[in-house]
Amino acid sequence: MSIILSKRMLVNGKIIDLLENSDLGKLIQNFKINPSTIAIMLNGEIIDKTNLKIKLKENDEIELIKFVGGG
Repeated sequence: MSIILSKRMLVNGKIIDLLENSDLGKLIQNFKINPSTIAIMLNGEIIDKTNLKIKLKENDEIELIKFVGGG
């Protein structure tokens, strides 16, 4: 029997469960988002997109903010 550990966190206002070893890059891949089209906030701080290997922790609050063009 194997046990899959997960962490619960808040992403764009919704509670989700991610695998224990998840990082920001994996989260963005799960949402099928191009990182160049978003801004990322982790626990109220803007994250540099060159650092997507940040490990996520239980109860992290993440905002993925998508850029929208218009006029």
